[in-house]
Amino acid sequence: ELISAIEAHLSAQFAHRVKVVESQQLASPHVLLRCRLDGPPQAPQSVVVKQVTATEFTSSKEGASERLLNEWAVLDFLTESGAKTPRLITASRADQFILMEDLGPHPTIIDVVKKAPYAEAAEAVASIGTAIGRMQARTHGRSRRFSTIQADLGTRSRPRYLAKKTSRRWPRRSPTRC
Repeated sequence: ELISAIEAHLSAQFAHRVKVVESQQLASPHVLLRCRLDGPPQAPQSVVVKQVTATEFTSSKEGASERLLNEWAVLDFLTESGAKTPRLITASRADQFILMEDLGPHPTIIDVVKKAPYAEAAEAVASIGTAIGRMQARTHGRSRRFSTIQADLGTRSRPRYLAKKTSRRWPRRSPTRC
């Protein structure tokens, strides 16, 4: 069912039949697939699809979770800004998925920090910091645009699933004398 929905959305996006020829489940608490495609030259060779399946998050309009809508908004905003992130290709509120550019298999930062030699891990962390700085530079001063994208999707900056955050109170202690 999900593969059929992916093919239908991609075919509509590229105005040509697109077929998923292989899919690989990636590590995630949600459905996260890397799909190899057969389609027209303008279509990517592969995409990553994320479908929210967890029910622990508060849902908003039409049953799509706020987490999915916020991820959709972020990808749309970053794609529009030209930041070096996976581009949003298409998304579906009805099927609750976002479909983005596949940047290929890469180790996670956790894998690099835990398994790579110190110099390689330090270089990876520094390059992530540089990438985040560049992304911030590209998006600086554009918060209204991001809020507009969120509003168009019917979500907001502070999703309800984060609003339940508990505050931690430290016990009061009597002053001690030395």
